Amino acid sequence: MAKGVHLFGQTISGTLGSALTTLSQVSTDLGNERLNETRSKRGNGMPARILVVEDQPEVREVTLAMVKALGHETVGAADGAEALALLRSDPFDLALLDIALPDMSGEQVAEIILNESLDVAVAFVTGLAVSGVRETLADNWPDQALLAKPYRLADLRAVLERSL
Repeated sequence: MAKGVHLFGQTISGTLGSALTTLSQVSTDLGNERLNETRSKRGNGMPARILVVEDQPEVREVTLAMVKALGHETVGAADGAEALALLRSDPFDLALLDIALPDMSGEQVAEIILNESLDVAVAFVTGLAVSGVRETLADNWPDQALLAKPYRLADLRAVLERSL
């Protein structure tokens, strides 16, 4: 697997700082109108509060920055236990769950969310072979979006718009 993060149609490798610098440059170029597109979907003009659950620090930080660039508030979690603690204590509009987490799967986190009746929408992210994951998720979670890594800002925006 190639090192780096696929961001805005290119692979960003090296330090997290260089990836975030690139993100900052590109997001500035997008313009305010485009950055606020996903806000209008909610109907109240307010940013959504999104929990990004990703165990890879670089991917988590870039995803948090991308979600912020789309005009939303973000919080990051490195594993399922941290995500569940945050979801139980604070309100979120969406949990963006990586499928492969170190302590439990994103699907297990979603099951706990459902069993505990936590009021949060769920979308899944994966870098695994998407076809097999997509089939499993379609059977178990037919209404949840799946975002395949590496993803572009447009892909992330589409998942947010579908999920919020």
